[in-house]
Amino acid sequence: MYLYAAKLLKVHVCHRFLEKGHTQQEGDSVHALIERSSKRKMIYTPLEWYTCVRWCKGNEKPYEVIEVSANDILDFKSHTNQYTWTKNLNNEKVKWNQIRVIKVDPSDPYVMHYKYDLNEAQSMSIDCRRRAYTRNRQNNVEPLNSAYTNALPITTAKYKDLISLCEKNLIPSRYHSFYKNIAHTATENKENTNSDEED
Repeated sequence: MYLYAAKLLKVHVCHRFLEKGHTQQEGDSVHALIERSSKRKMIYTPLEWYTCVRWCKGNEKPYEVIEVSANDILDFKSHTNQYTWTKNLNNEKVKWNQIRVIKVDPSDPYVMHYKYDLNEAQSMSIDCRRRAYTRNRQNNVEPLNSAYTNALPITTAKYKDLISLCEKNLIPSRYHSFYKNIAHTATENKENTNSDEED
């Protein structure tokens, strides 16, 4: 995503990763407020969460809530086959879980600079281009497609549990049609993820 944004939007990207337990962000107090507000409410559907979050500040200016649907999620995975991520320019393995800063310059959007420590003077660099891809192909900014055409299904077991709650009227009847129409499948959705252990 960093490379794509730098190339398409001609922007400098600098992402600093905060260390757990070392910071307090505005988001922490927002999450705490949402949690306190939701404890006093009965929430039965995802749409009700939007309303809960939007109005949890009471009489103050409401939070701006961006409602996301399945087709808003973009497929970056289809672009990754044209990049390489495992070794830096010194032929050292990149320890992704230890990176604290990533920078990408739009003048050379295929080189990613990174540090393992915020105080390090020098960055290390990765040339992300795969040799098999031509320069012309890599210089083109290919459009991103939606990652999903429909909402992701839940497992059939989870679906049956929800329907059971409806049948026992633990979920009010006005919500039953929502739960009965949830897409479900017998197999669980699992995304393949790459770890630092893979070359």
